[in-house]
Order: sequence, then C-alpha cells, then structure tokens
Amino acid sequence: VEDEFLAGETMSVYPNPASDHVSVYVGENRGFGTLVVADLLGNQVLQLPVTESNNHLTFSTKELPSGVYVIQARLGSRLYTERIMIAR
Repeated sequence: VEDEFLAGETMSVYPNPASDHVSVYVGENRGFGTLVVADLLGNQVLQLPVTESNNHLTFSTKELPSGVYVIQARLGSRLYTERIMIAR
C-alpha cells in the first residue's frame, strides 16, 4: 500500500507552550474530520469538527489546567498527532 502523505499535508500547532489559546492548522485538507484534544491519561477534553473550508482552528485553553495535552486530527484515513503544553 502506497503512503498517501503528500507535501503540504501537515498539522501545525502554535503557540507551544500556550497559555490562553491554541491555533491548529491542517494543511492541504481534502476532507472532513475531527480534532480531538486529550490529556495524557487519554481523557478527551475537547472535540472540534474539521471541514475542507475550515482547516485553521483556534480554541481557548483558559479552562484547561497546566500540563501536556495530545492534539489529534483525523481526516479520512489520515491521522495527525502533536503534543502541546499549557503553561500559566
């Protein structure tokens, strides 16, 4: 099976570390999907839809305690994963 990963198909998460918000950019998005934020124990703390027209998402982290979180974007058969630190 050939890898479908093409140039430009990446996920950027910034700023890192973050204090009050996080922006996520999924480049060259060609479909619909879901962005999930979870703590390191696997507890989901946020879920957002990703669409072809909305591949740049910003969400507040003010309600999240300081710590490390995993951000996953599932777009069709592709899965992108990044870690982010929330620091106050």
